[in-house]
Amino acid sequence: MIPSTISLGTLSLGTYPILLVITIFLSIFLFWRAGKHELVDSELIFDFVLVSAVGALLLGRIFDFLINSDLYLWQVKRLVFFNIYGGFDFYGAFLGAILAGIVFLRIKKINFWQIFDLGAAPLVFAQSLSALAIFLTSQTPTIEINLPWKFPINRLSLPILPLTFYCFLAYLVIFWILIRLETKKRHIGFFACFYLVSVSFVNLSLSLAGARRVPIGPGLWRFLIALGLVICGTIFWYILAKRKLIADLKSIFGLILLGIFRVIRMITSAEEAGRFSKTLLFSPFYLLRLLYFVVKLVCSQVVLGFVDFTRVFKGRK
Repeated sequence: MIPSTISLGTLSLGTYPILLVITIFLSIFLFWRAGKHELVDSELIFDFVLVSAVGALLLGRIFDFLINSDLYLWQVKRLVFFNIYGGFDFYGAFLGAILAGIVFLRIKKINFWQIFDLGAAPLVFAQSLSALAIFLTSQTPTIEINLPWKFPINRLSLPILPLTFYCFLAYLVIFWILIRLETKKRHIGFFACFYLVSVSFVNLSLSLAGARRVPIGPGLWRFLIALGLVICGTIFWYILAKRKLIADLKSIFGLILLGIFRVIRMITSAEEAGRFSKTLLFSPFYLLRLLYFVVKLVCSQVVLGFVDFTRVFKGRK
């Protein structure tokens, strides 16, 4: 997974900063194209990017100072001289960008969710390319496997793919889904909340998969922040969708009652039990038919997704 803390001093002379700069410019370009398509002023887009970047740099550095206190020893000079004591926290930068963007858009009297919707796809695209850059510029460990024969090869070295590779794939899938969902009109905040929930869920899953337990120490705070983003994103998603809690609870309760009544009918009625047995008998056929439609739907969506993916960079007409 993308490391939450990036050491600026060790990466300054490497290849990763160059790839990171290219990724940032590509994501800003996609953000600008999305804003232009929605008739948002280009000056507002670039001002929002600049203000959010300043907030990200400040809070990302402060978060790293607070979380990695063993490195900074609570000395302000180590916080200021980042060229010597390099460090940058992703979640701090993300929260800083959000807070700075909210303040800026409130001054401009513009709905924050509307702008964040435009930046959801470019942001996850940047995260995907960043994960790919880390994967390509890092050394991949290997595992030795003894084969049952001795000629011509009796030992095989296979690479162990790090979590950054799976993070790249997961972010790319989220980007593809966002592009596909943009083909239909959604309520304000839909794409922003989808980004918050999906990306944070991926981070949580890969964090647990890598450590095989709940992280401790500095990783615990990042784990809690990601969990909080999932919860907050889900709540905001539900509120912005203008759903009614009482009506949804009634619908869920009604479905549960219908399921209970159906089970009772199957127990007490021979005709209903016969229908259930018939359903079980033909269930392999129904399953194959369902699988066929799912594969057909996925293939069609993949093709349309690649078409939309190319249109993102060419610009929509």
